[in-house]
Amino acid sequence: MRKKKIIIVSISIGIVIFLFVFLPGYSKLHDLNAKNKTLQKNIIKLEEENNKLLEEQKKLQKDKTYIEKVAREELGLAKDGEIIYKIEEGTSSR
Repeated sequence: MRKKKIIIVSISIGIVIFLFVFLPGYSKLHDLNAKNKTLQKNIIKLEEENNKLLEEQKKLQKDKTYIEKVAREELGLAKDGEIIYKIEEGTSSR
């Protein structure tokens, strides 16, 4: 009977030591895996954005129609002799 108690106590102590040693490591591993997934998603988003920028760069280097569109819409440029009218939205005529 005394031998059974010693074995049970020894096993219990072993389990407690096991938990103190391995539980923090498991928790850290779980946190690192979650962080890794987040970083992988960010990498995918950045790669997509990079591809869009590379595509736009190619258009700006070679596509004259696209260059003209950007010049007109984003820079407000016009060809010689053209008159630009700007219509502001949200203004009332009171």
